[in-house]
Formats: sequence, C-alpha cells, structure tokens
Amino acid sequence: MDIAFGPVPSRRLGRSLGINNIPPKHCSYACVYCQVGPTPEQEITPRPFYLPEEILRQVRCEDIAALGCFIAATRIGRAYLAIPHRLPAVAGVRAPDEALVLRAFRTLTEQGIEVELLTAYEGDVFAFGGDLRAEILAISAVHPLRTSAVQALLQKGGGSMALVDELLAAGELHRLEHAGEVFYLRRLRREGCGSSPGMSACG
Repeated sequence: MDIAFGPVPSRRLGRSLGINNIPPKHCSYACVYCQVGPTPEQEITPRPFYLPEEILRQVRCEDIAALGCFIAATRIGRAYLAIPHRLPAVAGVRAPDEALVLRAFRTLTEQGIEVELLTAYEGDVFAFGGDLRAEILAISAVHPLRTSAVQALLQKGGGSMALVDELLAAGELHRLEHAGEVFYLRRLRREGCGSSPGMSACG
C-alpha cells in the first residue's frame, strides 16, 4: 500500500498531499457509507502500523513526484538540482544526503524533464580590483568566503593572512565553521546597534 498519495484536490488548500498511515481497513467503526468499503479488521486499541522513517521516506518520494508534475506542466527547458556549499544564514540547515538527491534526479528524469545537478563547489575564482581589504569585505558581505577563496585573493594581491587577522581583530570579519570548512563573513553593523555575528543585524 502507498502511504503517501496525490496531490489530491482540496477544498481548503487547492491541492494537498494525502497521507494514510493505516492499512486498509483497520477502524473502530463500520460505517455503511464509508467510501473505503467494509471494515474487515474492527479494532479500537491504538497501535503503530508503519515506522515513522518509512512514512517520511514515502512522503518525500511523493513530494518529489508532485514537484516533477508541476515542472513538467511549465514546459521549461531544463531543471537544476542545486546543493548549497556555503554557510547557511539559518542555524541547523544542512544539505540533503546523496541518496535523496539521486532519487530526486531519477524521479524528475523519468517524467521527461532534463535535469542538471549543481552539486560541486563552484571554486575560488573571484575578480580582483586591486584593494585586498575592500575586496574581502565586499565579497564576504554577500558570499561567505572559504579559507581557500580568501587565500586565492591574497595570492592575487600579494597579501597574507595577517590582513584577515587584522579584520577579525577589528570586528569587521567573523570566522565561522560549517561542514568541516572555515568561512569568513563580513560583520554587518547598523547605527546604534553595534556589530552582529553572522548574517544577523539589529532590526
């Protein structure tokens, strides 16, 4: 039996994903008008029928299939599955595992959609305008910079990590770790707020 199904029409939501975690048909009632039919297993004691992990797995698969239907209907030329490699703005966010990405790729391609995976780190190639301090602060205000990217910029400008240490000491850069990598992010300030770590700022 499929635990997840749909999307199905919904009077309140337009379309919704159906989840039925009870096999047919275990019920405490035997209503003659039930659209599912008679109740062969009438019971009242609560008990689990499926593991939560199995329910989640099927919901994810059905969700991807519903997404594929939507993309196919738009008739776009190509879809991209992009996995972020930079530090996220929200704590606790992590990239999906490889099995889920491959499942999404397979599900979408089976629906006739041309899919491209953007799963590799884009590299450390940044333009350099001549002022190392300004370049590091400008780029890190938009893109958290890996240590390797900072070192590439320093090499272009003939600088050293001493400049980064100065920016850290001055409170202009923030050093953060994510997924085993060290990132440098510009601290954002607002008048009267002081400095805020990460990408947060005073409201």
